[in-house]
Amino acid sequence: MKLPEDEIILELLPEFLDSWLFDMEHVLPKLISTKNSADLRRFGHTLKGSAAQFGFEDLRDMGIKMMALAEQNDFDNAEDFAKTIVQRLQDIKHFIESQNSSS
Repeated sequence: MKLPEDEIILELLPEFLDSWLFDMEHVLPKLISTKNSADLRRFGHTLKGSAAQFGFEDLRDMGIKMMALAEQNDFDNAEDFAKTIVQRLQDIKHFIESQNSSS
């Protein structure tokens, strides 16, 4: 896995991951259960932009897909796809933790 090289970005990375994991667990389910397509689209848009700043193109693409699901009012697939996003965030977090413990 390729991590950002910028030291400031690397320093902010754990907070970025924890914040998104929190939002995926607490914010996203409300958007889906209330079928709030406008805020779900914004959520995906924010993920897209945030992930791009940290250099995670796959997460950026996941944000784009979440935006598309919101635009299609496809809340069932959005809920399923959220699991993929959470798994990717957890994978990155575990990778960082393993790098820090081996240093």
